[in-house]
Formats: sequence, structure tokens, C-alpha cells
Amino acid sequence: MSNSNTYKILLESRGNKFCIYYKNATIYCKTIDFDGMAKEIILIDSVYENFLYSKSQEDNIYLLFQGRNKNFLLFTYDGEGWHMEELLLRKNFSNIIPLGLFILMNGIHIIYAKKLPIENYYDLFQLKKEKDEWEKTFICEIYSKKIESSLDIKATGYDMVHIVSTFYDGEASSLNYYNYSINNSKWLNIPIVNLNHNNIYIKVLIHENKLNVFCYNIDNSTLNLFYFTKHLSKDSSFSLIDIIKLSQVPKGLDLVMELNDDILKISYMGTDHYWENYYNISQKKWEKTNQISLNEFPNLHYAKIIYDNFNLNIEEKEAICLISDKLKVSLPEIKSDYDTEAVTEAANLDSRSAALILGQINILSEKIEDLNKKLNKSKEKDFYKEPLPMKEDKCQDTHNTHPQPLRESNFKERFMNRKPTSIKLESSTLLSKEIKNAGITFPQFSDMEKEDKLSVIAEEKKEEIEVVNENQGTKHKSIIRSISEWFK
Repeated sequence: MSNSNTYKILLESRGNKFCIYYKNATIYCKTIDFDGMAKEIILIDSVYENFLYSKSQEDNIYLLFQGRNKNFLLFTYDGEGWHMEELLLRKNFSNIIPLGLFILMNGIHIIYAKKLPIENYYDLFQLKKEKDEWEKTFICEIYSKKIESSLDIKATGYDMVHIVSTFYDGEASSLNYYNYSINNSKWLNIPIVNLNHNNIYIKVLIHENKLNVFCYNIDNSTLNLFYFTKHLSKDSSFSLIDIIKLSQVPKGLDLVMELNDDILKISYMGTDHYWENYYNISQKKWEKTNQISLNEFPNLHYAKIIYDNFNLNIEEKEAICLISDKLKVSLPEIKSDYDTEAVTEAANLDSRSAALILGQINILSEKIEDLNKKLNKSKEKDFYKEPLPMKEDKCQDTHNTHPQPLRESNFKERFMNRKPTSIKLESSTLLSKEIKNAGITFPQFSDMEKEDKLSVIAEEKKEEIEVVNENQGTKHKSIIRSISEWFK
């Protein structure tokens, strides 16, 4: 599992319910046993807040703490009580930042980062313990301004680990997926997309045998969220499902995301208020927005809930919820006078504009494909063998008119090389005339220098096609103009 991040951890083991949480450099554990009797103990003190947690296939609980004196302690609950073991990770591997603890069928796995001399850059490693020996494996290099939020780690089936992280090469940020399987004990890498922002936050949700990736940033109180998904089968690639926008989102708050069928719920809690927003993925619109004062619900908590699913695997979800004395979880029943209709309508305007981009990409691809066919057909007819005469201008001296030779174009190759190779875009029925008015730049093409180059290329191609075929000039001009206008 990932780190606690000051959440309350709720889980069950061998018929007992547990709530494990951090407070004032101390880890507390509240237990409700099989008979409903409650007991609360201090597990350990003088530790840092971000501890790691996991469950094994045998229904044991594992906790990893980092002490204030930099030592690491592994706690295990096996039904008979808690057991402690000190791990010499600092001595053997120097300064490390633990990020994930997983108990797979081939042993204990710890994912950790090690800071590099360059600011905001880290190396990511895996430690695997088998027969009292730790085996170290390099995974990747990552870029992060806040490492706990710029990558997410999930495990599935006690035999596989998934990591989504970011990297910044000085020019563009890239979103990358890494997968580890105990079958071959190797890490595989799949690039997802390039983005134009170098401060990206990531959330990963496992839902209906799909890996759902949400990467986002908050700019001028507006949440810009990109939603990707892939089937958990190894041979599938990522698809961009939607680009979602939500206004009036405060910075510095941890967002909780939950998928339920076609509804994405985004909730967050500040010092005075609690917000929840419901987005319909299939209809691409916000359905409901609620805001309440925390005076009505003073005991709301951020929680991570670990539970067993029907496939005998464990799942984890985040929630902002109420926790009873018997460790029962409930969601707040909201009755608010907050004007949800106005906020929802404003959010839908942003989301519709963002969704237009998906349709524009499909339309643009069709136009480019049609243009490529025309270019290839022109070559087959030997249009480029001989220069065509220029049309005489009555206002100029006809003795000074000379035929203009045509240049060989590499427009097709230069343009198509810019298309992402690892994303399948969902189909859209949006009309191009609506998209022209959207005024939104897709992040992958937001670099200003690339836009200028594409505009120049488009204008050069426009002139070449006018010379090649006068009769088809009007049609070709409209295609090139559509491409040029879209990138401006």
C-alpha cells in the first residue's frame, strides 16, 4: 500500500477491526475485536507521520515506521499480537524515502526514493526481501516537487505492482507507467503522454479490472484533470477518456477521488468547509456540487479503507467520512443551501470546452489522413515531374513571369511524428464548427515554439497545394486553414 499521508487507516484482519492513525509523533491503534470489545493502544512513539501499511494473503497486517533517530521498524500483526523487527535500511542503503510497502507472494517489497544532487530529482528503487536478504533493483528516475503526490503506487492480486510517476527533462513533462510482476521479476515501462506542466499530481484507482489514472494541477483556482485508463492486461495501452475542469478549487488541499460506475466523485476538506462534486463521465458533465460548513460535521476524517473483495484480493479506497466508536464508516448526509446549480453550470461550461478537444483531435486526424492521400495521389500522377506555369497577373509585366519549381514536401513526416504513440483517443461525435470557438489548447501541443513551427509548415503547404492543382485549391485551403486555426 502507499503511505498514510496523515490519513486514518481502516482495515480488518482475522475478524478484528483496526483504526491506525498518527498524532503528535505517536502511532495509535484502536481495535474492535470479534465480540465488539474496544481497545486502544500506543504502538510506537517518536516516529514520523508518513508510515507504510499493507496486508498479506494470509490476512496479516504489516506496518513500516521511520523513527526520529532515522531507524526503520517493521510491525506485524498475525492474530496473536503485534511483533516488531528493526530493519537496517539506513545502514545498508543510506538515506531513503519509503513510499510503498507490499506483501506479495514472493516476499516483502519496499518501494523507496533516493534524492539526487539536482533539485526535485529522485531515483526510484525496489527492495525485495527473500530468506532474510534484501535485493535492490533500480526502477526509474522521477521528477517531483512533492514526491508523495507526484506518483502513486498500487498492487493487484498479490503478484503485481503498478507505479505512475512524472519526469521532467527540462523542456516537457512526461507521465509514465511502470509494472512489476512476480512471474518475471522485471519492471516494464509504458509512456503515457507528454504534458506542458511540471508540477503534476497523480491519483490511481483500480476499478472493474481497469487502471484509472488521474493527473491534475490547480491553476488560478481551476482544477485541470486528465483521465486515462487501461485494462490490467499487459498488452493493452492507455486511452485518454476525458479532460475535466472544475472551478473554485482551493490550492493545498488533498483531493479524494472515487469511481462508481460512470460517476466520478471528487471531494476535499478545508479548515472551515467540506466540498463534494459529482461528474458524469459518459455524459461529460457535472451533475451535482455540494458545500457544507464543518460546524455541521466536526468529526469528518480523511481515511484510507482496506478491504477484501470477491476475488480474494485486497482493495483500497480513500474517503472523507465519519468514523463511529465501533469503527463503522458513514458518509455525511448533506442538506445545504449552497447554490449548486450555478457552480455546476459554470463547471460544465469548462468541461464542455475541454471535451471539444477530443472531438477536434479526431476530426483533425481525419483531415490529415485525407490530405496525405491527396499528396500521395499527386505524386502518383507525376505532378512534381515538371513545373507548372504560374497564373499571369494582369497587373504585372507578363515578360517578367517565370514558372516556379515545386519543392519536395516532408510535411507528412514532420507532422505525423508529433502524434503520441501510446494513446488511443476515444471517438467523438462533436462538430468542428463548435470546436473552432472553444479557444482551448491541448497540453501536448502547448509549447509556443512548436505552435509557431506548425503554423509556418501549414502556410508553406498551403502555397504548394495552390500551385499543384488550381481546381482543387479551394478544398485544400479549407483543410490547411482548419489545421492552422486549431493550433493558433
